[in-house]
Amino acid sequence: MDSTHGFNTKIIVADASIVNSEVILQHMGDAAPRRDVAPDKIFFRPASGPGSPLSVEPFEYGRSPATLINANSYPARSLDITYKVFIESSKFKESELYDKSDVVDRVQTEITADLNELLNRREAGQIIVYIQDKQRLKKLTEKLKEDRGKFEQFEDYLEIHSNISESYKQELQKHKNDVKVIFMTSSASRGLSFPKTKHILVDIPWLAPRCAIGFKLKGT
Repeated sequence: MDSTHGFNTKIIVADASIVNSEVILQHMGDAAPRRDVAPDKIFFRPASGPGSPLSVEPFEYGRSPATLINANSYPARSLDITYKVFIESSKFKESELYDKSDVVDRVQTEITADLNELLNRREAGQIIVYIQDKQRLKKLTEKLKEDRGKFEQFEDYLEIHSNISESYKQELQKHKNDVKVIFMTSSASRGLSFPKTKHILVDIPWLAPRCAIGFKLKGT
């Protein structure tokens, strides 16, 4: 907080979840949030008006004047979003609490079908498959090889995750604009861009507390 130069600048670069001053104050108002008291959050609320390509909003943060600058680079009206919801349900038994769920297998089957359908289009563009599980991504590539007969790394697809080597990264840079499918985990979102992408398939698990409900039926 050295005031020798007459001003003190702090810059916070945030993603699209931090969009207005109210959210910033709600999210970062505590100087030292505790993880057990204030876990990670996602804030959302109705938009107060149509989004602008560039907006500037002055407000007060930490008893000092601050400025919020929002830059919206992609028009939402150009996006088509399709949700496919999978429900994990389990039958209660006296001997064991839950049956084994097949929800992951069903999701994998659906993603494979969507990929095959997109790859059969002439103008599909690049496809990103985002799943936070390296083994599931590997199984998808193996299934596509089985279905299509030919599905080669660096020619048809890339795999990007935290365990790739330096030599793989060099090959990735050479072929990232030529392959049809990019399979990635969150590690691939750091410093990489794929401007030819037209379709993104994302697996978003929604975790809810497990509960067991018992019923006693009388009569017929």
